[in-house]
Amino acid sequence: MSDTVTERQNDFPTISAITEEVLDLDDLLAQITLPSTGAAAIFTGMVRGETNKDGLPPQTEYLEYEAYIPMAEAKMKQVADEIRENGP
Repeated sequence: MSDTVTERQNDFPTISAITEEVLDLDDLLAQITLPSTGAAAIFTGMVRGETNKDGLPPQTEYLEYEAYIPMAEAKMKQVADEIRENGP
């Protein structure tokens, strides 16, 4: 990898977190962009509110997410490292 690419990547620290807090996408964009940034993309998702399947309640009331935090953090770092290594 060239020094220029390495220097450019060092401008952007890896940001990952496991949180129970509400995510502020504007704050996230501010953390991952510079004034010279031409574009940024964030993937978000949602869960359907209704499930039409026998034996399940028809309305989704909530989801519970469980994680072994140290392992989840290590996996997020691994994915980020692979993206940096293989990306432009």
